[in-house]
Amino acid sequence: MLRRTQARGNARREAIIEAAMRLFAEKGYDDTSIPDIIKESGGSYTTVYQTFKNKEGLFAAALELLITRMFEATELQFETRKNLRDQLYVFGFAYLTAFCEPNAAALCRLVLGKASRCPLLSKMFFEGGVAKSYDYVAQILERHTEIKGEEAKRLAALYVESLKHRAYFKAIAMVETPNKIEIEEDAALATDVFMAYIEKRADVPPMGNLFMGMF
Repeated sequence: MLRRTQARGNARREAIIEAAMRLFAEKGYDDTSIPDIIKESGGSYTTVYQTFKNKEGLFAAALELLITRMFEATELQFETRKNLRDQLYVFGFAYLTAFCEPNAAALCRLVLGKASRCPLLSKMFFEGGVAKSYDYVAQILERHTEIKGEEAKRLAALYVESLKHRAYFKAIAMVETPNKIEIEEDAALATDVFMAYIEKRADVPPMGNLFMGMF
């Protein structure tokens, strides 16, 4: 009985977040209200305010759901992707796929457009998404190389930002959804360029050792 109650609660919570994400994407942050989200999701004022407290909390939850889905999509493939290059590519493909999805791209445009006037949204976006992505890639680097700590984080940030070229800007700036091939090509290019630098470092094993996990 308790599990069924928890499952229903989780389903209601996710439905509210999904509705909030759609409305934020369609109407913008300022023009989306709590009553709009409740009407769209079929939730209640009690659930919304007890769970999320306010609209800012809902926006943060929408970002968190987006990032969670991206990481889940990455983890599903990691068991068969044991070398550094492949794990970076899997992450890059999942990252671009997540952020180029129309609702996610609209949220990015919303944050970028309001960055100077609403620092709170920018902080939520950075801490809830960008910083977590940097940390995640840093962990991949630390697992596969001798690069650790702040240096791993610095290089992780470089890799994540290098993913943002053709497909990403097509979604964000041109309001067009890139196709899978474009995303694959961008993820592969960013990964190959990054690996070319990584492989030159003295604290990284030779290429043969990096790829031993494949066989």
